[in-house]
Amino acid sequence: MVMKGVRKGDVTITTVILIILGLVVLVMMIIGFTKGWDFFFGKFDELPSELQTIAKACVLYAQGGLGIDFCQYRLVGKELVNCRDTRIDAQLKAEDIDTTSASLKCGTDGKAVACRTLASGKPDTKIDGKPCASLFACSGTPMDCGTVSGRDPCQLKEGCTWDTTPTGGPSLGICVGVVDYCKTLDETSCKARSTNGCTWSV
Repeated sequence: MVMKGVRKGDVTITTVILIILGLVVLVMMIIGFTKGWDFFFGKFDELPSELQTIAKACVLYAQGGLGIDFCQYRLVGKELVNCRDTRIDAQLKAEDIDTTSASLKCGTDGKAVACRTLASGKPDTKIDGKPCASLFACSGTPMDCGTVSGRDPCQLKEGCTWDTTPTGGPSLGICVGVVDYCKTLDETSCKARSTNGCTWSV
């Protein structure tokens, strides 16, 4: 079998494509430097914002009575919004969309779920104008205090206090957990002490 090679002076398709691409880039650079880069990239600013896109979708959800989609939160930048957002609600009212239907009632329990799923690891995320962290709190009373005997060891134990009320004497007291101790903890500290009786929840 005889193979035909490329003769000297022949131009391959790859070379032609590279020359055309080079010319296109050169023309774009000339236009960019003479007319400004907004000539190309300014068009992106004219696209609808993500919030506006969601508002348009909310019109369809409301008209179709699609309560689940209507109430579902979406992450837009650093905030979680659903169709009950005041900005979207104003848009719906402007278009005479009825959102009073029972199927479009949104509960408050969806906020915590949205913060857990969509804003996990994003502490700056807000929902209804408030930080997601404000929905959660640390609660509980340290349980491991009861295993500590003696006033001095008890007082050195984090979240414990020596209580003499039930026994009537300082030497006969018992070690108990401080009721408000867990409330003072942030999310990380609270979760680190989950085995001691503190719980991070709504």
